[in-house]
Amino acid sequence: MDNIMIYAPVIIPTLCRADKFRNCIESLQKNPYAKYTELYISLDYPPNENYREGYERIKEYLHQGIDGFARVEIIKQKKNLGWHGNYDFLRNKVYETHDCYIFSEDDNVFSPNFLEYMDKCLTMFEKDEDILAVTGYSFPIEWKTGNKNVIKIDSYFAAWGYGIWREKEEAMLHTINLANFERRMRNGSMMRKLYHSSRNQYCNFVKGMIEYTDMLLEDGEVMTLDLSYGLYQIFYGRYMIFPTISKVRNTGCGEGGVHCGEVEIQKGPLVHHRNYPYDEQPIDESDRFEAVRLNEISEMKRLHECMETFFRVSTREIMISKIVALVCRLGGRKYLAAFVGKLRKADKL
Repeated sequence: MDNIMIYAPVIIPTLCRADKFRNCIESLQKNPYAKYTELYISLDYPPNENYREGYERIKEYLHQGIDGFARVEIIKQKKNLGWHGNYDFLRNKVYETHDCYIFSEDDNVFSPNFLEYMDKCLTMFEKDEDILAVTGYSFPIEWKTGNKNVIKIDSYFAAWGYGIWREKEEAMLHTINLANFERRMRNGSMMRKLYHSSRNQYCNFVKGMIEYTDMLLEDGEVMTLDLSYGLYQIFYGRYMIFPTISKVRNTGCGEGGVHCGEVEIQKGPLVHHRNYPYDEQPIDESDRFEAVRLNEISEMKRLHECMETFFRVSTREIMISKIVALVCRLGGRKYLAAFVGKLRKADKL
């Protein structure tokens, strides 16, 4: 029996990036499936006057009304919730009436068939326990999958326009905590699995756990962001569905983006994840998305090799990460994290 078609609501938290927000909404309006889609927007209250001008511009744009969707609900917060608080508010809001949602930050620009792609994939993979989520983003990689239009990836969670189901999200969030991640770090076989899945994610995990970077831990807790979600996929054997051609362009690297820092643009054969011009990435321009055609699981090794080429890390970084991981496995994670914290405090890192 075929699954009943899912028309997932879209949630967008925003604050002050008025031009990017308008471009995001207008790109969604061009989707034929917008007429089936409920849109939830939460405008956070500015934390200080530096955000006031952009906030007022978005407020005025929202006052004019947004059409083209099945329903639009706009919430204007009366106090600042912060990015994650605003996102949590929207997620809890849609879960009052829906069992899945599509998330977007306010700096994404979408293909005209993004919503159709997301709805069809969310419908097709709802009962597949191995599939954690669906993303509309695809890395700038030549996947070479023939006539297949989606692929399964287990080593990365792409948060630039993704959809997820309540039951699967709750199961994941239950496992994302410091105690569980510390157990994984002390488990030699699990660390080898992580290394062979993605050397970049291996390094990200190690650096995050000793707080050398701020991508994983905050105030002693694991942050629920794309890195921890990707680690969950590797640890628990889950996958994310990616399109072979990206249906999302991210325009927020630098320029006030919360989760995407500045990138040094470098064109040519040496382009990789730390210098790719994401705001110039080509995306699918088609109006419609045909039936889902998934690549074979036998392709996974080759897909990993493609990912490793784009997410390249130096031999030095890998070796240092291995040494740090060994020290942590022997019980020194907290000491290393404390040492790194002292160096940061002394402004030596």
